[in-house]
Amino acid sequence: MSSSHAAAPDEGFQNRLTRVAERRAPHEAARPMVDVLPDWRANIREPMGMALALASGLVAVFVVRVIGYHAFGTAMIGDHPDLIMAAETVAALALAVAVFLLSPFRGYKFHLLQFAGVALMITTMHNMVHSAPGLFSLAFSPDWTEEVTGTTDPGSLYLRGQSLPFTTPADDPAPAAPAATASAADLAAPVAPAAATATTAPDDPAAAPAEDAKPELPKVLRLNSKKKKR
Repeated sequence: MSSSHAAAPDEGFQNRLTRVAERRAPHEAARPMVDVLPDWRANIREPMGMALALASGLVAVFVVRVIGYHAFGTAMIGDHPDLIMAAETVAALALAVAVFLLSPFRGYKFHLLQFAGVALMITTMHNMVHSAPGLFSLAFSPDWTEEVTGTTDPGSLYLRGQSLPFTTPADDPAPAAPAATASAADLAAPVAPAAATATTAPDDPAAAPAEDAKPELPKVLRLNSKKKKR
């Protein structure tokens, strides 16, 4: 038979546990939470915002130029390239910032990326026209596309009405001299006979000694030969 003390809960022990939990509660609340596996959406949020900011600047330039050409007849190539570039840059920045306000991203770095996208598209859009003239003829007109491709150079920056190539062309080497080859007429020409080396003897006998001329004897030997003859 169990006693009444064993059946009744130990109120003193429960009170001690409660007091310990109350003391530890502030420390547990101040401890930082460690997330072992962070949410992938939080990691991709900022890179996605940066890519969106850059793309908004690129698209804004294209939209501004399409609207300007069809609504006001503004051409990309004109008599005042500096004024045209400044007006397109301001209009594209205003459009990009206004559209980007609809996104949840805020901060100066996003605005800097928008400006970078606008500047990149302003100076390099003509390269896209050279690469896909058919698509730009549909968006603008064949005359606009022909004017851009005829005025600018591919693979360059269009700045202040001039095309600045990305790389300077290397100097062309001097053409090598063509090798001398015998023509068919030269091969068919007859070969001239060699000049005769033997010539007639000269008229002056002193010029060339006779073959049977005897060598001259010394003076003593000549005197002895004369005495023997006597």
